[in-house]
Amino acid sequence: MAILDPRKRKFSATFLQKHYIQPKEGNSLTEAAN
Repeated sequence: MAILDPRKRKFSATFLQKHYIQPKEGNSLTEAAN
């Protein structure tokens, strides 16, 4: 998985922050995660 890949860990963390952690974005991924 990309999250476990050291080369992509920072990217994955940023991706998760943008698409899952910030509900104010109101995007489909956040809604699906919740």
